[in-house]
Amino acid sequence: MTKVKCPKCGATNPSDESKCGRCGGTLPQVRVQSGDGGQRQAPPGRHGHHTFQKGQVVANRYTILDVIGRGGMGCIYKVYDNTLKEEVALKTLLPQYVQDKLVVDRFFNEARIARQLSHPGIVRVHDIGLADGSVYISMELLKGQSLRSMMDKMGPGRRIPVKSTLQLMIQLCTALEYAHQFTVHRDIKPENVMVMPNGTVKLMDFGISKLMSNQSLTATSVIMGTPHYMSPEQIKDSRNVDARADVYSIGVMLYEILTGNLPTGIPKPASQIIKDLPPSLDPIVEKCVEPQPINRYQNVSDLKQALTSILEIVSGGSVAPAPKPGGSTTAAPGTSGLRKVVGIVLILIVAGLTALGVWGLTSRRTFPLREAQAAGTEPAEISQAEIEQARYERTAEYLRLAGNRTLSLQGSEELQPILERGAALAEAATQLASDDVVRANRLAEQALQCYLAVLPPRPNDMVFVAPGDIDEDGFYISAAPVTVGQFSQFASTSGWGDYGSLSAEAAAHPLTNVPFYAAIAYATANDLELPTAAQWDRAFQQHPQTMASGYYEWTRTAARGNGEQSIPDFGDQILLRAAYVDQDGNPVLDGDRMLNFDGAGPQVGFRCVRRIATSPASVEARLRD
Repeated sequence: MTKVKCPKCGATNPSDESKCGRCGGTLPQVRVQSGDGGQRQAPPGRHGHHTFQKGQVVANRYTILDVIGRGGMGCIYKVYDNTLKEEVALKTLLPQYVQDKLVVDRFFNEARIARQLSHPGIVRVHDIGLADGSVYISMELLKGQSLRSMMDKMGPGRRIPVKSTLQLMIQLCTALEYAHQFTVHRDIKPENVMVMPNGTVKLMDFGISKLMSNQSLTATSVIMGTPHYMSPEQIKDSRNVDARADVYSIGVMLYEILTGNLPTGIPKPASQIIKDLPPSLDPIVEKCVEPQPINRYQNVSDLKQALTSILEIVSGGSVAPAPKPGGSTTAAPGTSGLRKVVGIVLILIVAGLTALGVWGLTSRRTFPLREAQAAGTEPAEISQAEIEQARYERTAEYLRLAGNRTLSLQGSEELQPILERGAALAEAATQLASDDVVRANRLAEQALQCYLAVLPPRPNDMVFVAPGDIDEDGFYISAAPVTVGQFSQFASTSGWGDYGSLSAEAAAHPLTNVPFYAAIAYATANDLELPTAAQWDRAFQQHPQTMASGYYEWTRTAARGNGEQSIPDFGDQILLRAAYVDQDGNPVLDGDRMLNFDGAGPQVGFRCVRRIATSPASVEARLRD
């Protein structure tokens, strides 16, 4: 029987149903006709579900092999690319949308952005074009299955194991960390997350949901995004959202994977529905789906760090084996799993300290945990306050160890200001710990950044910018703009062409005439980032002479028409920063300038930043050096 996908929640339903079995929404009516062998299929043509036929050659390049997917706006084919000599996927718009110039323009524009996304966690786009009355994007053909398919294959009362779920979500966050330098996805949902046979994740369909912001399309055509996964602000205005909209969608998806339910209304915490889930996951999900963006994780990096902490706990307690796609674990009620998780949350949250041999030192008291109840009784419930206290204790111990390592560096003219800033933050954290442990932990993390920044090995071509306000992390920034030689080396190994200034004679000169996305690509390839405009300004405040290069420099901050600053999106103008030395030898910050994301200029270059990681794994590795 033909099936139809619900435009609201994405669930598949029999074609003879008028209402969705999951959300109750109205289903589109599908006309079918008899085909070969008595099978029923949607008719091809202008208003059908697909345009090309098996064996047809498109654009003198792609031989149609099969139809592998259909959606509200288009169709995906398995094709043979006669140029690349391999099978790829070909995504097309339905003919009725080809008539809308704005939709086609945006389809191409989004495809151009997607083509710049070179990351192992993102499906690779090869080509875009127009042929036979259809526009198309050719892309990597994925051999795995969607996360939705994995979930649908689970039997009643079964779910993807917690450990595997966390691993998948962390991979998704990693892909979005990279992608958010370019665009906001806007349509994160299980259907758009592919899981490969080896368990790795591939994220698909970047920005396609934004096509539907075209007001000329009727309300009955396609809903922009998928409502159950969309943040409140995206439902109101999809154009002006930032990375926090994707964070919201991840939270919805995480809750659904863990419980089998969507978090509608006022949802119960996941651990109250599935008894063997770590209760420490509940505040993470809750923070993701906060209605107000300011109350969510402000970026996927923070969410990734939170999930990684839980994965360390779960992995240490061997709560569930690492499954392959399609594996499952039973979510039967009981207390044995909860006892394991309780023990892990109370003890193994500091597993990193145990590895360092510092846990249990007489100079430190144990965590303020409730004493174990008598044998055979239910374990005590762990409060969020106890979890936050445990996190602070861990950070404080890391801070003590790192501080001891810096004693030999005291008095260094170069490093003393950083050490003093770290000491001030550490003292502030200690004073605040009894009143606001969450804020105290944040200050302790900033102090730890200062101490880690001065420990060798230090990057000799960067300077450290100390933490500012409580939400302003410390970071390294290049002591000079990226040079022609540095970029030339990157371009020769990555396939990026030159931009008119790559020559051996100019190897030591600052690189100019480089577009925004080429700068992003260089930074990503070297595990760096472009600075935000705010980071650039802080760097100038602390190192004015260093930042006064005389060149305009790309930031990764977009300048919106209403004055709002956000992560870059297609069509945005990007803020530039510049400083120069005046005739009296004083560094002067130039005024706000901006440039189209695809622009370039003879005076426009860039420099990069490196974060100071404070996750347990990163800190422990650094302290072991």
